[in-house]
Amino acid sequence: MLASNFSFNPKRFNLWPIYDTIKKYYPIGISRDSEIYGEYEGMKELEEVLKEKNPKPRYYDNYWESFEQIVQQKIGFPLESTTDTQTPSFSAFLTIESFFPTVEERNVNQMALTTELHFCVSLLGPFYTVYGVRKGVYLVKHRKRFQRQSLNANIVNIVYPCGEFETPFLELNELILDQFDGYKFVPYSIFNMEIEGLQVHYGEGLSRKIYYALFNDSFNFHIPIVEEPGHYGFQDWIADYPLDGGYWT
Repeated sequence: MLASNFSFNPKRFNLWPIYDTIKKYYPIGISRDSEIYGEYEGMKELEEVLKEKNPKPRYYDNYWESFEQIVQQKIGFPLESTTDTQTPSFSAFLTIESFFPTVEERNVNQMALTTELHFCVSLLGPFYTVYGVRKGVYLVKHRKRFQRQSLNANIVNIVYPCGEFETPFLELNELILDQFDGYKFVPYSIFNMEIEGLQVHYGEGLSRKIYYALFNDSFNFHIPIVEEPGHYGFQDWIADYPLDGGYWT
């Protein structure tokens, strides 16, 4: 699905909380190479948010690491934290499935497959997202040894609960809502939108996507998407008093 510019049907939906949050922290229309980019009041506030987050002070331990432990205990899959020092979110993923060739199969080069369930909770506003990734790891036989290569190849993103993702996806969603009261799920069709003039403070060559502004740069937008025809997660964004049954525009 190609990215679209930020737009929606205001008679049916209300995405202004997302836009207002991004506008609060990022100087829309100002290049981050500009001398005044960092002087924007919102950027100064963002720096303070990141200081609270890193490097792992008591706030981090109480607010996120304890939640990661809850997730791993309740859902039961191995968990790896992906939170870093520059992006405006806490994040982690669960390894749902792993397939590696058996000893008998290891006579030729092989592709090992893993299935991961990623989740991010924004530090800028009451927003979170969950998505699955099927990933391939190329294994090469070298001098009678079967070695795992460091290059991981993302095969497909799954952005709604289905297949092997369905139960852990829904369980994880409930755990996040229990821990982060009032937070809203941001589905792919929203976080894939771009805001004209948006530039985030981290990374190189990142586009103007809402995902980068609210979460991190972990989502691979260059691989296929498995998306529910009914557009999972949009119910959080229906206007309080919708005037018609239209879609985004």
